[in-house]
Amino acid sequence: QPDHSGKTALDYIQYLSHKSEAVPQITHKLQQLMSEIVGPSSAVIALEEDDLRGASFADEDNDKVAFYTDSSIGVYSIRGDRTTERKKLAEHGDQVCSMAVNADTGAVAVFLRRQGADL
Repeated sequence: QPDHSGKTALDYIQYLSHKSEAVPQITHKLQQLMSEIVGPSSAVIALEEDDLRGASFADEDNDKVAFYTDSSIGVYSIRGDRTTERKKLAEHGDQVCSMAVNADTGAVAVFLRRQGADL
């Protein structure tokens, strides 16, 4: 459930994990906390990306995770433990607003906000 500023517990954990990367003990504790929140069958992924805005499983095997930031989209492989694809979409102040993923087909739809565009 989001708080008064629209942030969820997962948002705060992600923020803290980026701030504490230099302290392995804290990062490990945050990963343990994340595992307790999302369950033992889930993976904790620490991406070295600019502000991550959203992520969704992108295949039926729950291996690929499609994610987006303000300016790009990408695919992370849980089994491979790496980003397998990354594409910068936003240029000249454009912003990635949202992304829809169909895990059955692997289709991805990305919504961009164009700078100066009337929406």
